[in-house]
Amino acid sequence: MRFILIFISLLIFNDSEVFAQKPEGLYIDSFGSKIYFASDTTFKYEWNFDLASSWSIGKYEIVTDKVHFYTSSIFDTLSLDNGVDSLVLSMDDISNRIEASEFIVNSISGGGQSRKEPPFELIIRKNKLFHVNSKGKADRKKRRGIMNSSKKLKPYYFKIK
Repeated sequence: MRFILIFISLLIFNDSEVFAQKPEGLYIDSFGSKIYFASDTTFKYEWNFDLASSWSIGKYEIVTDKVHFYTSSIFDTLSLDNGVDSLVLSMDDISNRIEASEFIVNSISGGGQSRKEPPFELIIRKNKLFHVNSKGKADRKKRRGIMNSSKKLKPYYFKIK
């Protein structure tokens, strides 16, 4: 009987700990990435460096101490001169019908949807989100920065809002 009570209390404690780790809010890292987690399990990922940028949206799922990302693509309908339409990735989060001239201008810009994909999964540890290493553990190894290669930066996302 005592074993059953201990087992049930451990299950309750573990579940409450997982629910306390919901990553709602805005997280940033030292490499130009931002992830906004909404309470309805949607996310928006942004990456910026100099004139290059990328964004992605989708849903996230929390499994034990890991956040899994599932991206959703938004498409525009490209109207071509020969009367045939084509689907292309949208430059914003609203699906539209665009002309070839607008598509060309958007293609040469430094930003767009899913040019740099968000991480597939992150590990939650004390309001920080860590990348997963090859052993399935939190990657805590510092990495060289983009601008200053002599300085090593912390590899995790931290909450700012």
